Amino acid sequence: MKTASILALVLAAGTAVAGGNPANASVYGGSIGQGTEFGGSQRSGNVIYSSLSFTDNQAYANGNGNAYSGLGAFGAVYDLMLCDDFSTTGDNVITQVTGDYVTFFGGTPANGLQVDILQNNGGTPGALIASQTAAVTGAANFSDTLFGLAGRRLTANVNIPLAANTNYFIMIQPVDLSSGGDWYYQIVSASSNGSDVHMRDGGRGNAGYGFSNWTSSGAYNGFAGTSGMEIRAIPAPGALALLGLGGLAATRRRR
Repeated sequence: MKTASILALVLAAGTAVAGGNPANASVYGGSIGQGTEFGGSQRSGNVIYSSLSFTDNQAYANGNGNAYSGLGAFGAVYDLMLCDDFSTTGDNVITQVTGDYVTFFGGTPANGLQVDILQNNGGTPGALIASQTAAVTGAANFSDTLFGLAGRRLTANVNIPLAANTNYFIMIQPVDLSSGGDWYYQIVSASSNGSDVHMRDGGRGNAGYGFSNWTSSGAYNGFAGTSGMEIRAIPAPGALALLGLGGLAATRRRR
């Protein structure tokens, strides 16, 4: 049996939030609806990974705490982290990230989005490779008919280089240390497709999951799915140079 520190917080429409445990939002039932299409910010770069369709089709089954915030929602600051994996095919620089969250107030995190890139250590998040905190450049509403909360699609622009043909983990964590700081549950898909998000307590605020090491969502609550996010990137400078040389060689061959 799980200890009280990591018990799921079951949220129905209209449930009071004060004094709750922010670890987990669970589906209470409800109708299936259509999410709002992406909007609210200028797109930057090409999509190298996207699972936003889970939100648009209301095909998610869970929402797990992922924020360094909560003063306005819970009366205390919590630091809960969530990450998911993705792979590259070429040398890239991440220019923009987007994450889908359900919130209590429909807030936009005052201190931006913290974006961490971690090594993939045999299917588990490993060493931290890069970390940037960037201002939110886009905040679009989406319909949340599953939890009855306020859906928010948050976007930030970053500059993080990635190696080719590599599998990484990424965390896109809303940060709001203001007195009105909302709480953010990142959505997780209903289907298990071999992906498995991982969660842990971050250590800068109150705990919620009850464990400090990365733990798979499949082991925690049985939802070994994929989190709702999108990653946009441009080719890295080295890759652009190779593309230029390739174009020059092709021109010479045609001559």
